Amino acid sequence: VAGSGLLSPAQEKDIASWVDNNELENDERVVGEKAIKSMREENLIFMKQVANASSADERLEALSKIVKNKKAIVDLMSYKAEVMKEKESVMVNKKTRGESLALNRRDLPKFQLSSFAVKAFPNEEVFESVDHYLRTFESILNSSSLDLEMQWAKLLPLCMPNGERAWVDKTLLKCLSWAEV
Repeated sequence: VAGSGLLSPAQEKDIASWVDNNELENDERVVGEKAIKSMREENLIFMKQVANASSADERLEALSKIVKNKKAIVDLMSYKAEVMKEKESVMVNKKTRGESLALNRRDLPKFQLSSFAVKAFPNEEVFESVDHYLRTFESILNSSSLDLEMQWAKLLPLCMPNGERAWVDKTLLKCLSWAEV
């Protein structure tokens, strides 16, 4: 919009100050409102020119200015919406990353009980009971950005030694929710 010839120098200045974040006034919802207000006020002047025009050419010129100005307002509002959407997305991503930990496969606890004769994961933690293991698994997922209810059935099999895979398939994966596990 700026530099396109659709805006007056004053409007371009308003947009520049908006882009430089000088107009935020502690509330991002007012972004660009001064430029839009200025354009609307200018349209009122153009409408008066249409009403007071002494010839069809003067009327046509004033109407053309109104159309150009309205297009500039729409362009600015679209740009404003894109910027706000982008800022919102950045804030959501920052909030999500700040609230929880990223999780990879190595962070998941491996299923092995102290009663197992052979430890499939020799350098990993050993659990006293199935319940102890499941509570640890739950705690780790809850501390991450992953939704326990949505992800447990995908992640739990990754933690099992090959010998326990049948038990997981026959027993655990038949559960419809984490609460049933």
